[in-house]
Amino acid sequence: MYNEMSLWLEILQHAAAGNTSEAERLLNFELPLTLRTPEINREGAWQYRGPLPSRVRVFITTLSDSERGMATSRAEDLVDYIADLISAKVRRTVRLLEYCVQYPQQSISEIAEQFTGWDGMKRSVTERKVWITKHLLSMSAAGLPAPSFIADEIKEDATTKDDLYGYNELALVNQWKVDLSWADFKARQEIDRSYVCIEDSDSEEGANVGDESFDYGAITTAQVVLNLSTPATSELTVDLVQLGRELTSELLELLESFTTKKPSDGYRPIARHNVWWKIVLRYVGVPFQLDECDPFCKADEELAGYISKNYLDVTKPNRLNILRRRTRLQEKSFDHTQSTLMRWANIDCSISSEKE
Repeated sequence: MYNEMSLWLEILQHAAAGNTSEAERLLNFELPLTLRTPEINREGAWQYRGPLPSRVRVFITTLSDSERGMATSRAEDLVDYIADLISAKVRRTVRLLEYCVQYPQQSISEIAEQFTGWDGMKRSVTERKVWITKHLLSMSAAGLPAPSFIADEIKEDATTKDDLYGYNELALVNQWKVDLSWADFKARQEIDRSYVCIEDSDSEEGANVGDESFDYGAITTAQVVLNLSTPATSELTVDLVQLGRELTSELLELLESFTTKKPSDGYRPIARHNVWWKIVLRYVGVPFQLDECDPFCKADEELAGYISKNYLDVTKPNRLNILRRRTRLQEKSFDHTQSTLMRWANIDCSISSEKE
């Protein structure tokens, strides 16, 4: 059984209360790390740990001998791919709740027509109305306040009151249909930028989690990383070197801005012993030149202890302070890296289309 308060539900609670920044922090940073966390193994290589990597590796053991080797070699990439899909699913529910709070007088039909936070999910207006109604009923049952006008309307709908969603990311991972994601992942690698939609009438999550249509047409963060990791032509290699230099320079400038504002907060060791490692581990195809230093202190308590012993000029390096400082730097660093990668990928796609 899972804890009553899941991270997904906590995100929704912050969104309902208007705490947008905290909801976004949990959604964009804590959720991905809850799903999978990069770790360095004894051989010095990295791999993911956590509920999603475990689920993927169990799935790989069920494959045929001829396919298992390929799946094993791309296991971390598949984990990233599914993590992006799960984040998109959670994001849709957050956007729906925020929209309803912002426009409390709209009916279900109006929301289905005007809500834009679908994040790639393709459904008819009728299907959208069912999806919206069931989620609002589920949110109400979970104790999330719905605007009174919408609350009165959804109470009258008796067709969607069974099997309400529980908003638990661990339940979602355990019941995710990895075989469908693996099939689509392979197709996307073989047919670049193709559109594939897999409609599954049975929920991949079971009761209390949520049913979805998988729409994979939009480029994801994982796909950018995968594209960067493919065998490179000489032209692409030059682009990657330029991208690595650009990102390295900009991330170092970002670090200096933090250090200039708070010289004694220890942002340099926080970056070198934690944040830079996470950047390099997540975006393995980018040739960064960041000065990450041993040891990699994965946990905030470990990081705080190491800084307190080895960087005596850092003030108040207790776990809570280091957590707050690391989170600030990490959020800005990951956000900038991701936006730059997506911009680079869009440019690359445009160039490819022109050549074709």
